[in-house]
Amino acid sequence: MNRRSLLLGATLALTASAFGPGALAAHVVGPYPAHVHVGVCPTPGDVIAPLTDVVVPVGDMMGVATANVVASSVSSVPLALADIVAGEHSVNIHQSADAMDVYVACGDIGGVMTSDTDLAIGLAELNGSRLSGVAWLHDNGDGTTAVSVFLIGASTPPAPGASMAPGASMAPAESMMPGASMMPGASMMPGASMMPGASMMPGASMMPGASMMPGASMMPGASMMPEASVAP
Repeated sequence: MNRRSLLLGATLALTASAFGPGALAAHVVGPYPAHVHVGVCPTPGDVIAPLTDVVVPVGDMMGVATANVVASSVSSVPLALADIVAGEHSVNIHQSADAMDVYVACGDIGGVMTSDTDLAIGLAELNGSRLSGVAWLHDNGDGTTAVSVFLIGASTPPAPGASMAPGASMAPAESMMPGASMMPGASMMPGASMMPGASMMPGASMMPGASMMPGASMMPGASMMPEASVAP
């Protein structure tokens, strides 16, 4: 097994472990159109290269039934990796062919090269999609770059009626009850919970085990440590 295969396997393992077991295919449906864009997340510019749609492979489920299901695609773009990283570019995943203006995951192209020819980037969730993943860029040495995209769904979707503004994020095992809301930049760590009517303003954060009761609110920059609770 070569270095690229080992690094890619490790990257995918870290992506899957971030969500824990049990992410079902129902949470990664697709196909998801994907492109390399000019500009950065979460509002990239024009498309410079289309990618193959990101889809869940067709076939029988093998091994452990609770294994995380990964949607993937492999493409080749007519640009050298050096040219891609020389400017501001991003990989963007769209909700569907009928909703191209809705991004479900996005990753800025940049970071530390894993080898002379390879770069891995993270794809962060957008617009409450509960989807994130990894894109692997490999310079083919002939003026083209192979782009492999891997997308995984979180195992626990938000409760009906909960809302998350663009830029808000929730880690695995957290929960939002109906009527709870999170503003852009707010974040919840594993085990945190929000009850109906609770709200978080931009920059607020909740650590593991923290909870907010009905009607409670957190102002910009506020944070809650483990096991803390806020009443109305």
